[in-house]
Amino acid sequence: MMQKHSISGLDIEAANATEKSTGSTVKKKPSAWETLLAQTAARAFSCKTIFSSGIFSDAHWRFVGVGTAPELATYAFDVLLRQLKKDRRYYIKSKLGHCKQNNKTARADIYCEAWVSEVYVTIQHFSPNKAQEKAINAYMQKRYSSAKELAPRSRKSKGVTAHSQWKDQAAGAKDGANAQLNHGVKENKSNRLGAA
Repeated sequence: MMQKHSISGLDIEAANATEKSTGSTVKKKPSAWETLLAQTAARAFSCKTIFSSGIFSDAHWRFVGVGTAPELATYAFDVLLRQLKKDRRYYIKSKLGHCKQNNKTARADIYCEAWVSEVYVTIQHFSPNKAQEKAINAYMQKRYSSAKELAPRSRKSKGVTAHSQWKDQAAGAKDGANAQLNHGVKENKSNRLGAA
């Protein structure tokens, strides 16, 4: 029957996986910190992620997983991205006002990467069962076999000292530890993530 309908084992395995997408903050190439955040959300919910951009379409992140995992990863990414962008703006305004523009951007990126690293420590326990890996890999092979490895945009500046880099990392980690991610709306409020 599988031969008659040209169905392979890969098709059957891939049928168990789904995907959900959400917008990116850029049109072409995401920053290293946004990429890290997408990968963090994907990993926390046993998903894989793909960055997709086209000439005539907005860039977006696709989260591939089993069951509700892609939806949860998308939700986590969106909520955390809003918090991170807000924290980034505040950090630039309050701590980096005296810096040159290219140093300011590079230092804010360092802050963001540390923020995301700390968030993963907080959300990693959300991860559902990892047994769906086979279905996700089959889906990725079937739908995205020609996808290339993403090389995110990284902004480095010669004017950033080791001391200022350490300060930016420490501030990012501190603020990332305060990030909040709630379970779904229907869940108990005591399940808030990051709440004291």
